[in-house]
Amino acid sequence: MPQRTTDFYFRTATLVGLLLLICSGCQPGASVSRPLLRREPQSVTLTIEAEAMVEGSVAISGRTNLSDNTQLTALALRYLEPAQPLTNSAKSTFSILDYQTIPVQQGQWEAELDLWQVAEDGRYQEAWQDQANQLNLQVKPQDTVHFIITLAPEQFLDALSRNLGQNRMQLSSDLLRTNDSGELLLWAEDSRLVNLPEGRTSPSHNLAQQANGGWGERYRLVPEPPLPYRLTPEDIRKTTAPAAAAEFLQ
Repeated sequence: MPQRTTDFYFRTATLVGLLLLICSGCQPGASVSRPLLRREPQSVTLTIEAEAMVEGSVAISGRTNLSDNTQLTALALRYLEPAQPLTNSAKSTFSILDYQTIPVQQGQWEAELDLWQVAEDGRYQEAWQDQANQLNLQVKPQDTVHFIITLAPEQFLDALSRNLGQNRMQLSSDLLRTNDSGELLLWAEDSRLVNLPEGRTSPSHNLAQQANGGWGERYRLVPEPPLPYRLTPEDIRKTTAPAAAAEFLQ
C-alpha cells in the first residue's frame, strides 16, 4: 500500500506539472509555434479545342495557367502517308497548313487558322497539294487534321522557369513532347475530321504574297523596269578643291 500511495502522488504531481507547463504557454500575448504548411505544387495546364467556322477556316482556343504574354504557337497539320511505299523504311511525313504565334491573356488564348490556299487557276487546295503536283510526289493524306498548341523550345525554359519559380508549378508528362533534336516542347492537340478542299474561286492577282512568306518564288528573276531618264557624265570638273596626286599623269 505505501508503494501505491507513492505512485499515486508521483503521477498526480507529474500531471499537475504538465498542465501548468501547457497553461503557461497559453497566457495572453504568448505565441504558440505551429508547423508550417507546405503548399502542394500546382500542375501546368494547357488545353485546346477546335471548332470549324467557314469552309477552310477553323477557330481554336483553350486555357492555361501560364503567365500572361507567354508566346504560344498554334498550328494545323495533316499527316501524309506514302501512296506506294517502295521500301520498308518509307515513313509518313506531314504538311503544316497554317500557324500563328499568339500570347496568353488572362489564362486564355485563341486563334483562327486558314487551312486552304488558292492555286494559280483559282482552285482551293492545301499547302502540300501544290508542292506534290510540282514535284510529282505520290502521297496519301490522312482524313484528320491535328490542331496543336505548343511552347517553342527557345521559349520553353524561360517561360517555365518563371512560372515554376513564382507559383511552384510542376510539369505533367501528358503535356511533354520532344522534337527531332531532343528538345522539350509543351504540347496539347485536338484532332478533327477535315475533308480536302473542293471548288474554286477567282484567281488571286497577288500570288507572290502566298508563297515563301510573301517573297514569292525567289529563284525566278524579275526584270527591272528601264530608267525613265539617261545618265550623262559631266565633262567639266565641278570643284574648287586642289587636284589629288592620283589625278596627275605619272
